Amino acid sequence: MLNKKKIKIIFFGEKNNQNSINAVSFLKKNFKEVVAVLSNNKIGTKLNINKYKNFDVIITYRTKFIVPIAFIKKAKLLAINFHNSLPKYPGSGGLAWSIINEDKESGITVHFLNKKIDNGKIIYIKKFKISNNIDIIKLIQRSEKKQIQTLRYVMLNIFKENWININIKKFSSYTWSGKSKKISLLNKKRIIPKTIRKKSLEKIIKATTYGKYKPYLNFFGYKFELKT
Repeated sequence: MLNKKKIKIIFFGEKNNQNSINAVSFLKKNFKEVVAVLSNNKIGTKLNINKYKNFDVIITYRTKFIVPIAFIKKAKLLAINFHNSLPKYPGSGGLAWSIINEDKESGITVHFLNKKIDNGKIIYIKKFKISNNIDIIKLIQRSEKKQIQTLRYVMLNIFKENWININIKKFSSYTWSGKSKKISLLNKKRIIPKTIRKKSLEKIIKATTYGKYKPYLNFFGYKFELKT
C-alpha cells in the first residue's frame, strides 16, 4: 500500500462550488500536496496547465474542462474522473436524462481518464435510488452528496494492494453506452412540442428547469418560456 502522505494530486473542479471545495478540503487532509485548479464550469474552458509538473494523480470532479491526453500521461500513478451519472449516460446532462427516461436509480461512476470523454475503464460505481417525482435540482443535490461520499471512499482505498483490480472485475459488467452526450441534445428537449401531453410536459419541466434554463414553446416565431 502506498503512503498517501507522499502523494501529490492535481484536482480539477468547479470554482465557487461547495462540493468541489469540500473535495479539496478532504484531499488536503489526507495527501501530501493538493493543487486545486478550479474554473467556471463551462464547456470549452481553456486553462494553462503546462505549469503543473511532477505530480502523481489527476482527479477531475464537477468540471467540464477536458484534460489533454498528453497531460494525463504525465500522472505518475493514475488519472481518474468522478462522473455524476451511471455509465449509460456518458457526457453531459446524465441526471436530466435519467428523469426523462424515468430511471429508478442514478449513480456516480469512477473511471480512468483517456483521450475520449467518459470512456475510460470503470473502477467503481456508487448507485442510489431516485423517486418518480424528483426534479433536476433535487437530483443534483442528491448526486453531489453521493459524489463527495464516493470520492472519500475511493481515495482512502484506491492505493491499497489489488483494490483497483478487484473493483475493475467487480464492475466489469458495466460499459459506457456509446458516444458521450452533448448538452445541445438536452437543450433540444427543452423545446415543447405543441401537441405534447400533460404527463410528458411535466416530465420535461422536472428534468430541464434549472436556473436560467427553462422549457419553452416556439409559436409563430415567438418564444414562450416557462415561468417558475
